Amino acid sequence: MRTLKFGIIGSGGWADMHSSLLQQMDGVVVAAFCGSGPGRADALAAKYGARAYSCLQEMLEKEGLDAAIVCVPPYARGAYERELVAAGVPMFVEKPLGIRLEEAEEVAAAVAAKGLLTSVGYHWRYLPSVSRAKQLLQGQRIGMANCHWYSDFLLKPAWWRAHALSGGQMNEQTSHIIDALRYLAGEIVEVYAAYNLLEMHKIENADIPDVGAVTVKYANGAVGTFANSLMVKAYRETGLKIVSTDYVIDVRYNDIAFSKDAVETKQAFHAAGNPYMDELQGFVHALRTGDRSRILSTYEDALNTFRVTVACGESARTGLPVKIAQTGLST
Repeated sequence: MRTLKFGIIGSGGWADMHSSLLQQMDGVVVAAFCGSGPGRADALAAKYGARAYSCLQEMLEKEGLDAAIVCVPPYARGAYERELVAAGVPMFVEKPLGIRLEEAEEVAAAVAAKGLLTSVGYHWRYLPSVSRAKQLLQGQRIGMANCHWYSDFLLKPAWWRAHALSGGQMNEQTSHIIDALRYLAGEIVEVYAAYNLLEMHKIENADIPDVGAVTVKYANGAVGTFANSLMVKAYRETGLKIVSTDYVIDVRYNDIAFSKDAVETKQAFHAAGNPYMDELQGFVHALRTGDRSRILSTYEDALNTFRVTVACGESARTGLPVKIAQTGLST
């Protein structure tokens, strides 16, 4: 079995996490890190026996990589992906795709033109609870699909609190479950959003909204809502709720509850594997075999999730509904 050489673009916690998982796979080596922070790429390179670079072009020229993982913050996205596409290097990209829709659309067009192998880190798609919901919804007509993400604001990096750098909570956090709803309930064609900044301005350099609510229309006729908040200290609750012909389904990270004919069933998956490992293994499998069936979120598919979060921000800014021109089909 030929050894696959990975390059990691980014030098933060996500770079470390992905490297740790790759290191556990047979026939995979983390060969290089590219980072802009002083000394951080060097520290990770030393930890994993790799080499450190500050220039992606140099890393690509010297390393002969089989694939790369991009896990830099949203504001730094676009240029790295374009360079990887130009070099023909398959890429696993962390979510969200960025903060500038036009840039992500350019990358997606280049990916499509080359037929490049990609995967995006929307790991909720790999959760057993989401897979179970997908099974239950086969053959069902969905009438309503809702999601919520309530979180505190503790321990966030400084860039996260600036809207121009992160795109806000809807883009950075809630997009996980917006993407899961697309996977389960179909494409979203219109949003009408209201955001507000009530408490976050008390935190230095913070300007992201701390409450947001969105009314949603789906292509299949279903309606729904998104809601998120950062106001409550030391608290987190996240989930999806879908109403279909036969079921009411509540999906959480580690469990699912569904009701049919007034009978409720609950299933827990607290020790059911690691979705971060599953998504990376699906990507590695595709690199080795050409079989992309285990990749549940490609760059082109994730672009539709990004279009939704951008539309939510536009609607909140203008006070008007925003229609979304989706392309392609959900996985």
